[in-house]
Amino acid sequence: PHCRTITPPYLHEHLDKELPALRSQLEGLATIADKTAAWSVLGNTKLKARCLELIRYVGRDGEEADNIGWHADGASLMTMAIMLSEPKAYEGGELELRYDDESVAAESYSLERGDAVAWRGWNSHRVQSISRGLREVFVVEWWLDEDCSESLDARGPDSLASIRHVLKLDPQSAQLNRWLGEIR
Repeated sequence: PHCRTITPPYLHEHLDKELPALRSQLEGLATIADKTAAWSVLGNTKLKARCLELIRYVGRDGEEADNIGWHADGASLMTMAIMLSEPKAYEGGELELRYDDESVAAESYSLERGDAVAWRGWNSHRVQSISRGLREVFVVEWWLDEDCSESLDARGPDSLASIRHVLKLDPQSAQLNRWLGEIR
């Protein structure tokens, strides 16, 4: 099965104007996820959105897959994905999460429409290929640097300060230590 990822439209210029109550609902979900998972990544920090995006994966039989594979979201404190598609609208597309130890099997999630899943931004993740249909998901990354609706950056770059902050939260993370070495 193969799929094509459509370049995501970033929603930072529209969300607060069109759906003003949604931002506070998303912040509430992030706070609940942080407390439930006992990550303590948010603390008493005012949440700032690094990016707000709609990601679409389209199934294309016979075409080479171009999804981005295993990756992490840098110094984002938390990434949240909210499923917008019905499960019958596509085949494949399971979300997989993996922590620093790549020898450990990934956690796999098949989401229903309206389900939300959150993970620490520096944890590796990927979406399995879509063999048929359209999978749409709304994604928000939370971090400490400037909010995307203020900076008007679709997705702000990592800073040395933000990487150092998340490294304090997870000092054993090989991924974060590698990024710290790369950004210096």
